[in-house]
Amino acid sequence: MWLNNKYTKWYFEVIENAKKRNQELMYEKHHIVPKSLGGSNKKENLVKLTPREHFICHMLLVKMTKGENKVKMSYALHMLLHVENAYQKRYKVNSYLYENLKNNIRIDMIAANRKENNPFYGKKHSAKTRAELSKLRRERIEAGSSEGNFGPLSEEKRKKVSKGVSKYFAALSKEERSKKYSTSKDKFVECEHCNRTFSPSNYAQWHGDKCKKRKEV
Repeated sequence: MWLNNKYTKWYFEVIENAKKRNQELMYEKHHIVPKSLGGSNKKENLVKLTPREHFICHMLLVKMTKGENKVKMSYALHMLLHVENAYQKRYKVNSYLYENLKNNIRIDMIAANRKENNPFYGKKHSAKTRAELSKLRRERIEAGSSEGNFGPLSEEKRKKVSKGVSKYFAALSKEERSKKYSTSKDKFVECEHCNRTFSPSNYAQWHGDKCKKRKEV
């Protein structure tokens, strides 16, 4: 699985040092053998790393793998740079390093989907499928959408979405809504007309004197 090079050596040195020390206050859990390469969530496959160590380890993983495994590690590094979540910070790098990382990821992705590696290699869309795709593309453009987007929602679709959202919120108790959506910055406000709770900005825009349930005096 691992290439026999200096990057593999450095990777496991970081892992072993992290296992031996007293844990830092700020740490992130890391899968020693990544899950996409068959690693598990078992305790022996997890290590607590500092954010800096975590980022370095993912850079090393790209350099200590090859083929499909390298593509997976490149994608994992890409996610580490771009995808936010509630448990881990994202990493800011200088422009030089960012350019190199992006170029390497791009090269790996292209190689992974070239010729025989591409599941659509050697295949063609039927005339019927091409006609359907062309029709869908024209409809999107005529609807005023930018290329590749699905365009604005129709009035019927808007009502359907609104009805579904309202039904979902109606099923929640006031406590559940507050617990699910409240934050330390926002205190939810109850509308005196529809008896539902909203964030201050939502309340100001759609409720209070503007509420549809408000009875005209």
